[in-house]
Amino acid sequence: MPTTIVQVYNCPCNPEHIYQSKSTYGTHKKSNRHKAWEFGQQSEKIEAKRRDDEIFTLNLKIKDREELIEKLLEIQKKYSEFEHIKKENKQLKIENIKLKSFFKKDV
Repeated sequence: MPTTIVQVYNCPCNPEHIYQSKSTYGTHKKSNRHKAWEFGQQSEKIEAKRRDDEIFTLNLKIKDREELIEKLLEIQKKYSEFEHIKKENKQLKIENIKLKSFFKKDV
């Protein structure tokens, strides 16, 4: 039983159709239908690239914002420590004034 290899011509823009010859396939590739399909494919690739670029940009913004939040939390912590020290300092000043007035009375 001899086996023969048959070349099949079909196009993704019309996957159900099998073209009879290389010539009809070539004619199809020049048709408006195929060109419209190619343009659509190209447009989809461009749109996908644009979306990928936008996602990349948004991820960079997220990373930048996360770093900014970390810095702000650090500043907030330092400010809180500063306020605590400031409060302690005020209390020490009051105690110091009381002690000075106490010792002035003794003199």
